[in-house]
Amino acid sequence: MMTGPSVFLSLLLLVFVSSFDSVASSAMDDACMYLGDSYITPEFCKGILSTDPRSKTAPDVHTICAISVDIVVARGAAMAAQFKDQAAAAGDAFAKRKVEVAQEIFDDDAASFKWASGSVAAKYYRSAGKIMNVARDSYLALESLAKPGKAGAEYFDALMLADAMLGHQSQ
Repeated sequence: MMTGPSVFLSLLLLVFVSSFDSVASSAMDDACMYLGDSYITPEFCKGILSTDPRSKTAPDVHTICAISVDIVVARGAAMAAQFKDQAAAAGDAFAKRKVEVAQEIFDDDAASFKWASGSVAAKYYRSAGKIMNVARDSYLALESLAKPGKAGAEYFDALMLADAMLGHQSQ
C-alpha cells in the first residue's frame, strides 16, 4: 500500500519539475523566435545563448537580453587574450603595432559594454543595441589589423545576436 502514494508523489514531482523546465526554456525560445523575422535564425540564437547556462533558467526576455550582452563580454575577453598572445609573438615592430591597435579598438568597445549592461538592466535597449552595432563595425576594422581567429568569429556572432535582440526589444 505504501507503493501507491509513493508512485503518485514521484509522478507529481516529475510533472512539477518538468513544468519548470518548460517555463525556463520558454524565455529563450520566445526571444529566439521573436528574432525569426531578422537575419538571425532561432537555431543560431539558441546555439549562442545555450553557451551560458543562465539562459535555460531565465525568467523573461529581458533577462535573455542581459545574458546576450554578457556573452559578448565573455567572448570579447577571449579574443582580447588572443591579441595579447599575437602581439607577444609578432616578428617585427610593425606587426606588433597592428595587433596593439586592434587591441586598442577592442578596448574602446569593451569599455562601452559595461555601460550597455547597465542600459539593458534599466530596459534602455535602443542605446545598448547601438553600442553592439558600433562594436560590429569596429570588429571589421580590427579584423584587418590582427587575426581574431575562432575567438573573434565567436565574438562577432555574439555581437550579431545581441545587436538583433536589443534592436527588436527597443521596437
